[in-house]
Formats: sequence, C-alpha cells, structure tokens
Amino acid sequence: MTPDSLDQAVERYRTARVAMRRPMRDSATAMAQELAEQRNDLVKRMETRWGWLDRNAGHPQFAEREDALIQDIHEYERMEDALNRAASVLYGDAA
Repeated sequence: MTPDSLDQAVERYRTARVAMRRPMRDSATAMAQELAEQRNDLVKRMETRWGWLDRNAGHPQFAEREDALIQDIHEYERMEDALNRAASVLYGDAA
C-alpha cells in the first residue's frame, strides 16, 4: 500500500457513479486503514532510530542512520498527507 494507491482509490470514488460510490468508499476506507497500519509501523521504526541516534552520537554509522531516519520522516509525511486527503473526500472536512 502506498499513498499514491490510496489517492487513486479516492479519485475513483470521487468520479464514480452514485450506484458505485458505496463499494468505492468501502474499498478506499480499507486501503486507508492498511496505510494507517503501515504508518504506525513506520512510527515505531522511527522511534527506534531516534533512540539509537540519541545513544550513539559520533558512531561511524551515525550519518547513514540519520539519513535513513530523514527518509522515514518524508515517507511519514506522504502517508499522513494521503490519509488526510482521503478523510477529507470520503468523510468531509469534519474527519
């Protein structure tokens, strides 16, 4: 599951005929739940990396692991943006 695939599912829901909206919404909701689980796993990994960086300043692998954490942060932001866009379209701005 990627943020892009969730965006595509939301777009299919948005452009679907009225009769198809419910199944499309259910599908996009399931995809959003899967992406949210992946996001939660990513948060756990980021917390582990933060802890390692806090304990190992000056370690030879510090820069490499810091770069990996930065990549995780960017991926987290992409996931959050996709989830927020999906919630806005599927459930309105109140979501």
